[in-house]
Formats: sequence, structure tokens, C-alpha cells
Amino acid sequence: MHCPICASVIALDETVCPSCKTSVAEYRQVYYAPDILFNQGIDYIRQERYVDACDRLCAAASLKKDDLQILQAWAYAAEKAENIPLALNVLAEMMAIADDPETEKHYEALSVKLEKDDDTTRKLLTEILDVQSAAMEQMAAGMRGIVSKYGQ
Repeated sequence: MHCPICASVIALDETVCPSCKTSVAEYRQVYYAPDILFNQGIDYIRQERYVDACDRLCAAASLKKDDLQILQAWAYAAEKAENIPLALNVLAEMMAIADDPETEKHYEALSVKLEKDDDTTRKLLTEILDVQSAAMEQMAAGMRGIVSKYGQ
């Protein structure tokens, strides 16, 4: 690491610059924060805690823009967390940074998966609404029967 004031090299165990005597403890925390967050995200991926991994990797990416390694891990965690829209957004960021045919193929495959998932969700919701409509119709028929029997 280099001192933010005088650019002298600072050993990992030093908290004060040997040249200008500036405290670098806070600077070191900020400097290494993206790496720490990335490593925490990777640990969460290993533990299959994908939502937590997404949170850490999002924070790391916000501090270290255009880092393909962070973005790749984040896209992986998002996909494993079944958050396909997030995975697509991260892959799009990756494609904006680097021209990689594999990333583009993965993006296309996830786009197709998202469309299929949306179709499946629509079909399930339609089935649920049909069942609810039938149940409501039966209730209404029952109410009409009660009113006609005991009605006015």
C-alpha cells in the first residue's frame, strides 16, 4: 500500500507512514474494504447463503467499480439465490466492461429462463384465479339459493 499523502510504500503491519508520519489506519480500512467484502461474499457463497453473498458483493462492487471478479461472483450468487433479474443486471454490467462471448451467452440463457419463469408464473396465477372464480360462483349460487328459500 502507498501513503495517500506522500506516496511512500507502507508495510502491511504499519499504521503510520514512515516518511510523513501520517496515520493510515482509517485509509487502510477504506482501501481494503472492497477486498474484505468480496472475501465475505465468497465465504457466504461457500456456505450457500446466496442472499447474504449478494449483499456483500453489491457493497464490494459499489466501492470498486468495474471489477470483473466481484461482478462475476455477484452474478453467480444472484443466480443461485434465484434472483434472475439481478443476475441479468450484473451480467449486463460485465458486458459493458469487457467484451466476453461467454458472458453474453450466459446473459442470453438467463434471459430465456426469466421469460419461461414469467410464463410459468402467469399460468399459475391464471389457474389460481380460475379456481377462486369458480369458488366465488359456487358461493354466490349458494347465497341465491338461501335468499330464494328464506327470502323476502
